[in-house]
Amino acid sequence: LKTLLAHPSLLDEHSDMLCELPITDPALAGLRDQMVAVWSEAPELTAEQLAVQLAEQGQQSALNKLQAGQGIEFLSFAKPGAELRDAKRGLSDALATLHRQALNHELSETAQQFDKGDGNAPSEDDMGRWRSLGHAVQDARFTYTDMD
Repeated sequence: LKTLLAHPSLLDEHSDMLCELPITDPALAGLRDQMVAVWSEAPELTAEQLAVQLAEQGQQSALNKLQAGQGIEFLSFAKPGAELRDAKRGLSDALATLHRQALNHELSETAQQFDKGDGNAPSEDDMGRWRSLGHAVQDARFTYTDMD
């Protein structure tokens, strides 16, 4: 989210994947949703204009929380002064990693449901979902690897 606040033009390319990712913190999930909504209405906004719009729409607390966040200081692409090319590459890699993690988690949960079983064999729909998730995990390993 910090990267997208600093480079809102990247929302054009990454908003769909961003919206699919689970964000467990409700304030940050709301910020993400509002960020995408504001951007979809005015994709020409600068980073400063986007932050002002978000604050005006009640997201100042979430913006503060994001800015005070710990743990990503070492990710130079997420810093406001990062070059657009570096931000794009770093964001693509981060989103691809998060997407793979979410798919792996869902695949693991599906497998655990099979293990808990009630003595009945998994339904064809369950097996289809499990296979589909497995393929999605495989496909996700190659997502964004060739971006400039």
